[in-house]
Amino acid sequence: PIIKLQQLAFGIVATTFITVFFVAIFAAQTITQPIIRLTRIAERIARGDLTVKPLREIPKNEIGVLSNALFMM
Repeated sequence: PIIKLQQLAFGIVATTFITVFFVAIFAAQTITQPIIRLTRIAERIARGDLTVKPLREIPKNEIGVLSNALFMM
C-alpha cells in the first residue's frame, strides 16, 4: 500500500508540474505577443511609416492602453 501511495503522490506532483508549466507558457505568450506586435508597429512609425494599422484585438489592460495611446499620436 505504501508504494502505491508513493506512486500516486508522484503522479499527482508530475501532473501538477506539467499543468503549471503549460499554463505558464500560455500566460507568457498572451502577455508578450501584443508587446512584440506593438514594438514592431512603433519601429515602423519611428522610420516614418504612418500607414500602419492598429492591432485588431485590443486587450483591456495596460497593453491596450499603450496601443490606444500609440495610435492617438
